[in-house]
Amino acid sequence: MGRTIIVSNRLPLQILFKNDNLELIPSVGGLATGLKSFHQKKNALWIGWPGLLEKDVEDKSIREKIDNELRSKKFKPVYLTEEDLEDYYYGFSNRVLWPLFHYFTEYTKFNQRMWDSYQRINQAFADHIIEEADENTTVWVHDYHLMLLPQYLRERRPDLKIGFFLHIPFPAYEVFRILPVREDILRGLLGADLIGFHTYDYQQHFLHCVESLTPATILYNQAITDDHATTVDVYPMGIDVEKFENTAREHIQMKEEEKSELRKELEHQKSHHPGIKLILSIDRLDYTKGIALRIKAFDYFLKKNPQYHKKVRLVMLAVPSRTGVPQYQKLKREVDELVGRINGRYATMGWNPIWYFYRSMPFGDLIDLYTQCDIALLTPLRDGMNLVAKEYIMSRVDQSGVLILSEMAGAMHEMAEALLINPNNFQQINDSLIEAIDMPLSEQKRRNKAMQERLQNQDIKQWAQKFMQDLQEKEKEEQAKPWDHQIQDSLIHRYKKASKRQIFLSFDHVFTSYQQDPARRDQFNPLIETIRALAMDSKNDIIIISSHEASQIMNLWENIPVTTIAEQGYSIWSRGENISSQIDIDAHWKEVIRPLLLSYQERVPGSKVEEKERALIWNYQDVPIQDGAKKANELSILLRDLADPNEITVHEGQNTISVKPAEIHKGWAMSQFMEKNPADFVLIAGDDPADEMMFLRAPAEAFTIRIGFPVSHAQYFMEEIEELKSLFDQFLHLDFGEPLKNKKG
Repeated sequence: MGRTIIVSNRLPLQILFKNDNLELIPSVGGLATGLKSFHQKKNALWIGWPGLLEKDVEDKSIREKIDNELRSKKFKPVYLTEEDLEDYYYGFSNRVLWPLFHYFTEYTKFNQRMWDSYQRINQAFADHIIEEADENTTVWVHDYHLMLLPQYLRERRPDLKIGFFLHIPFPAYEVFRILPVREDILRGLLGADLIGFHTYDYQQHFLHCVESLTPATILYNQAITDDHATTVDVYPMGIDVEKFENTAREHIQMKEEEKSELRKELEHQKSHHPGIKLILSIDRLDYTKGIALRIKAFDYFLKKNPQYHKKVRLVMLAVPSRTGVPQYQKLKREVDELVGRINGRYATMGWNPIWYFYRSMPFGDLIDLYTQCDIALLTPLRDGMNLVAKEYIMSRVDQSGVLILSEMAGAMHEMAEALLINPNNFQQINDSLIEAIDMPLSEQKRRNKAMQERLQNQDIKQWAQKFMQDLQEKEKEEQAKPWDHQIQDSLIHRYKKASKRQIFLSFDHVFTSYQQDPARRDQFNPLIETIRALAMDSKNDIIIISSHEASQIMNLWENIPVTTIAEQGYSIWSRGENISSQIDIDAHWKEVIRPLLLSYQERVPGSKVEEKERALIWNYQDVPIQDGAKKANELSILLRDLADPNEITVHEGQNTISVKPAEIHKGWAMSQFMEKNPADFVLIAGDDPADEMMFLRAPAEAFTIRIGFPVSHAQYFMEEIEELKSLFDQFLHLDFGEPLKNKKG
């Protein structure tokens, strides 16, 4: 393994000057802990913003001192200007991507200046990486600030191994497509070899967006483009389990004089209010965390249950975050007012219902909160993971305590034993608080034991190691073998002996280029003429298989005795005769879907339903953009609720929603044809990512060839389509004696 470069928007440290002395204070926990083992390697480097602006390091001697000190600790700084900080960080990253990806579309404020800055800073990061990368370098990029970086690196250094991990949610297609530069973001991410998400939902949202908005082909968990395959997988991020367990045990065993002031106050509350339940609320002060709603839900609980007054207290820690962003300032005022109003309404002598902290706390105080609070109430409206939930559970070393967790947090998938709630449902939160207060200790231990065992097997170090291991194994993924004369001689020998031959050909990539530039047909004509000659042999079945419409394909292969399978199997013609009936597809699903589409045709003027033999399409290209997009979103949701995913698929294209049988693809159509038309020689060649389904479905004895891209499920790889023509020319000369001399190998 060569050099490892870790890249994040912010370096995991803080730089302080004391009496002209430079001090680097490392960040504690989280990403820094997970990546520590990789960062400590001899040839590793971490690149990111050190928290200083260009104006802070105008003095060359100071800048050199900082750079040298950082380099000695295996860090490299990327400095930002004040404009960069405003437009790239506070702007596009946190006023566009952050709210949109968390479904707060009303806070999403796009403008061209911020987007230009985002592109420029991503390119600046790429420049720094290129300066440091040798030929065996692995680059691991982190989070939404750098979503263009993978493609920028691939364009300049395709030899790099590139990983990307998104630490926030990836939104559903209906939300993501709001972004004006959505295709650019997807292209940026698809430059990576491996993309990681916290949950299966985020992975599927991303793949759906790629399928709907880019030419890439989705094959299981891979997005296949013209030049490489990107694997998309799920890696739930954990915490430093050992650190939280050990520190919690140490705090429990502390002598009185060793305890913090916070710990003493928490114990004082419990001793002076026997039986009181401390309910912990802990978050960054961010609108995604649902803090204001949580306070209102607690107010609802106090109103409905006066019997619990003086028996509960909400211990609320809000850590300052992005204080320069207007939405955060507004949230701070709202939270302050809510806390004051509730304390003013319910407080009595010696009891305030909410104990509110607005500040950061040292790690030791956090552990005291985790170990002393009986219930954790975490209700984010949308959260990529929520590590606080995991930290709370792992700090409960005696396995007491109850976790109430929002079902909108990524962590809920690993913490099913928590009391899961909808953060918008005050009655459900009320009921869960009562259940938590009354829960027997034995039940608390049963639930927490199960969660702790699960979290121990998925800690932060294992998370990082698994991702990096999978990224390295991408080097080992199966590649098609380069075409050479030995392979060609073997194939020609098999071809010569065969009594019945099938040659499946997909030229969708070339065909698309031909459609865009008809002048290129001259380059394609010699191959067409060679195929015409092959098709004249009665032993040969030439099958042209395509994703394009039948009319386009038939026009290209007019008067040539071949079988054409168009629209991935929807339309099949053999030597000019329609034989679609040979392919068996149950179309009963149309009777369920057609009435719904027709109802939208009536309700949305300008839209129309198009019925293909094996597909139904709702077309809204003539509908005003806003109306069409709104109704398309509504129809898409209805169809996905109605559809059986094992039977049909719903695809959202450019101003269309298509409903098709789930099994229809090139591989399926090829298999259907083979089943009805046996042969003792099979050759399958394709130049398009969608052809991977043919290679996967190919019988073991078939020859499979991918043209133009070596990472493939095909057996063999040809660089240019001219090599395939050369092979076919060899076939033609078999009738006149020995094959021609091989030109390759």
